[in-house]
Amino acid sequence: LIMASRSMTIFGIGNSDAIARYGARYLSNVGYFAVAVGDPFYPPDLRTDENTLAIAVSESGETNELIDQLMNYKSRGAKVIVITAAPHSTLALMADLVIRFYTERYMLPQTYSLTSEMSVVYIFERLGRELFKRDKRILKSTPHSVHA
Repeated sequence: LIMASRSMTIFGIGNSDAIARYGARYLSNVGYFAVAVGDPFYPPDLRTDENTLAIAVSESGETNELIDQLMNYKSRGAKVIVITAAPHSTLALMADLVIRFYTERYMLPQTYSLTSEMSVVYIFERLGRELFKRDKRILKSTPHSVHA
């Protein structure tokens, strides 16, 4: 799905916003330009079509604002990947592909989440490395080390 897309938007709200931004940057570093959207009211790209890929990062898979965004993208023909710990959630049911991660949920009484999403960082890095290995268009070069 990533290799077939022309544009990619990665969504996340709250803690997942930081992860979405990391994922967009990592995939862009590989050669697949991606933007991250953490504002749930950010207007969708009007050029969204079947060559667009929307990726949602959501531990619960039930974030209403993400559901609304993905419904908008899907109605325009976009493909959808959902990265979630809840494979039977509303977001997961909307997806063309679900990538599940496992985590134990930790919520403080003030509703602050301490649930780890480090496995999602791994997922983005693994996707990037697989793209690098599979896509012959990506310029292969010898890694350079940086010395201070």
